[in-house]
Amino acid sequence: MYYNDPAYSTALGVDVSSYQGEEIDWAKVAASGIEFVMIRVGYRGYGTEGTLNLDSCFQKNLAGAKAAGLKVGAYFFSQAINTAEAAQEAQFVLQALAGQALDYPLVYDWEVISADGARTKGLDNTTLTDCAITFCESVRMAGYTPMVYYNLPVGYLHYQLDRLTAYDVWFAQYASMPSGGSSDSSGIGPGKNLGKTRQTGRSVNKKPP
Repeated sequence: MYYNDPAYSTALGVDVSSYQGEEIDWAKVAASGIEFVMIRVGYRGYGTEGTLNLDSCFQKNLAGAKAAGLKVGAYFFSQAINTAEAAQEAQFVLQALAGQALDYPLVYDWEVISADGARTKGLDNTTLTDCAITFCESVRMAGYTPMVYYNLPVGYLHYQLDRLTAYDVWFAQYASMPSGGSSDSSGIGPGKNLGKTRQTGRSVNKKPP
């Protein structure tokens, strides 16, 4: 995906988690033209207990990407069902980061789980949006730039987008051109599938006047 408008700048990036394995050749990633990496910090289980889990490769990925000169951001896969849990997730992420600087935002990634017993089934739009705001404001207070991740169905069928205009957006779509998304001036746009779980995408930032 490319933007031809001279008012905008773009950068090519990937997102990674333990699904990509423990031995990523970060020098090779940087040499391939990748400019930034969004790294999964952890996730909440989607079962009844909803335990918090650190991505087993988070620290290694963060250190490796930084050592290769790549810019880094991070995300947490949420299955919060109330604002108390969203706040708990934010604190979990902040503890894992331990004050380490990020170049890109810290992202709230809530997704629909269709499996039987999914704890978020039936979660109403207001509560979901409240959770996103709680997470975003918690990480903002800690000095990080918040962002909300969603694809087209989650954005338009689950979130109350008019309440999320204060945050940049990571709009997820496996296509060369977006079919929807936010009108915000910055964010991470659609990507293309490079395998079962690996994504690339471009960040889009409006240049200062």
